[in-house]
Amino acid sequence: MQLLLVVSGDYGELGGAMYFLQGVDANISAHVLLPTALRHAVSSTATMRVDHYDTLSDIEACVEQLAPDVVMLFSGYLLTIGKRFSFFNAVALLWRLKRRGVPVLTSDPFLGLLDSPNALDFNAVLSQGRLSWRQRLLSQRLAWRLYFLKVQLRWCWHVYPSPIQRLHADRPGALSYAALPAAKSMAVELAADPPSWIFVLSQVDCRIQMRKGGEGFVSTLVQRLLECVALGRKAVLVAPSFLLSAVRDKLCLATEVELIGDEGYAAFMRRLMHAEYAFFWNYYSFSIIHRVRANRPVMFFDVGHMVHIMPKLHDAGVQLFYDAWRPPLLPLEQPFKDADLAHRADESVAQFERINQGLQLCASPTALLAQVRLANQGDVLNSQT
Repeated sequence: MQLLLVVSGDYGELGGAMYFLQGVDANISAHVLLPTALRHAVSSTATMRVDHYDTLSDIEACVEQLAPDVVMLFSGYLLTIGKRFSFFNAVALLWRLKRRGVPVLTSDPFLGLLDSPNALDFNAVLSQGRLSWRQRLLSQRLAWRLYFLKVQLRWCWHVYPSPIQRLHADRPGALSYAALPAAKSMAVELAADPPSWIFVLSQVDCRIQMRKGGEGFVSTLVQRLLECVALGRKAVLVAPSFLLSAVRDKLCLATEVELIGDEGYAAFMRRLMHAEYAFFWNYYSFSIIHRVRANRPVMFFDVGHMVHIMPKLHDAGVQLFYDAWRPPLLPLEQPFKDADLAHRADESVAQFERINQGLQLCASPTALLAQVRLANQGDVLNSQT
């Protein structure tokens, strides 16, 4: 089987694609197309070829050359976010794929809840303080563009890395999958001493936190990083460059604090899975699923930008991804105490063990692809009768 994955400019969607491929059999030939901005993040392997694209023509040329049996979009909804694609480019791509009769699957960051443009509000992630009329207009334009694209994607299969039936009991074209836990070699503790705690903060969530807390956010974060060192751990901060620079200025000579920018997917995954504890500012960061599947502790300082963009996700995401467990928030202003963090870690691991039982009911990525191909052949046969 020839499988083509087209990744939007969102790093989280790249992580989603890599997680899906983690559960694909070796006899399936996977070809990944990344936008040029992400070309450094993933390299080709023996079972996965990676290329990049700049325009619609690049994708179309790959489709013609590869003649894929299945095309996956991570995510079809986000193809037009940024300057690479216009809305009409995305519609043209979908139309041409449909005309070829190839089954098309898309991930869905909005969990089937994008029922109107009013469901989305980008004001919180666009503003740098007081909202200008241009920012309000851009927010509305983004919402309408995504809604219109959702209408165009209605014929595509929608796939979710958790049991979508928890939200939509009987939704045609919605499929769930679960890949195997992250490779055991990733989850083995490093022999080096001390153990590490990793802090993961995306650019959009970082801007929200900086806007809310300003210089105080940076100072408080530095205090928590230094407390890690005082508790005998190495602190690893994975964040955008502007935050790393601000933190570096305040750290002075702290040697057990490691500041990591954009180093690529594989290196990040090794750090993530080696860490004793992982701290996030986003309930729905792509990399959390790997910690969940491996029963590795995770803690949260905030619910994240997706809840700001779509308030409906506040409860729906908890229902879908955490099986109704709402992870408690850890106040960043609260000093770290070993006993408190150990208790929180035990709670998250216990919940992840329960959540994993539900994930075992989902199809593997390989089984999901086989199901889609079989259904597509049935549609072709039906159209010919």
